[in-house]
Amino acid sequence: MAEERTGKPSIPERFRDFWQNTKRIVRVARQPTLQEIRLIARVSGIGILLVGAVAYLLQILGSATNEFFKPNTSTTGGALVVTLIHFAVYIAPALLRAWLNPALIAMVGGIALAAIGSRK
Repeated sequence: MAEERTGKPSIPERFRDFWQNTKRIVRVARQPTLQEIRLIARVSGIGILLVGAVAYLLQILGSATNEFFKPNTSTTGGALVVTLIHFAVYIAPALLRAWLNPALIAMVGGIALAAIGSRK
């Protein structure tokens, strides 16, 4: 009868198991069809697009709120002038930085991958 061992297998046993599993995977693996490659590209593109969109929205929300709540030390002009100056000095550059962030680039990459995957 085979004895059951407790604990971790030895290094040669782990290597032998790894090699047997690798051979089994290589035996059953096959090259994907063009339709499967397109599906993978489409799903990956949509995933990148969603992650990029969420990160982009969080970046805009964070930038706009951080810049909006900075203390206003300006005492000259009416409320409209102060608001416009505040927007020009704080909010507009924050929005510009948000437009140039890597999440937006990831969104564009996701759109491109989804478009490539959907072509027939």
